[in-house]
Amino acid sequence: MPDGKQRMRIESVARQVEQVLERLGWIPEEQLGYAARLGVGVDELALEFDDVFRLVVGLVHAGVIPEAVAEALRPVDGILADMSHSSRAEWDAWAVMESVAWAELRELAGVALDLLRRADFEADEGA
Repeated sequence: MPDGKQRMRIESVARQVEQVLERLGWIPEEQLGYAARLGVGVDELALEFDDVFRLVVGLVHAGVIPEAVAEALRPVDGILADMSHSSRAEWDAWAVMESVAWAELRELAGVALDLLRRADFEADEGA
């Protein structure tokens, strides 16, 4: 059973992951508006995901949260990696509004969010 400090960290990570997945699942206009409010490019959504994904992977390796949490995020990480390595422009307003990759990203983010909302972020003691 995690101590109070560790439980707070797990809850904080869970909230961060949910927030990032929610933003990735937003409709294009919301995503573009979010980036504009921050004064950054829409690739900030991918950078935010990468930050929390790395955190999750580290916590899985430390035995703090279960592998299932990282597994739920891997499809989102995969499509973002594909988009980053694509020869197509995936990080402009047109792509956000029209590209198949962004539509798939929104769908995968929704699936991951649903899985995580039903998952237990606490690692099994025997793990």
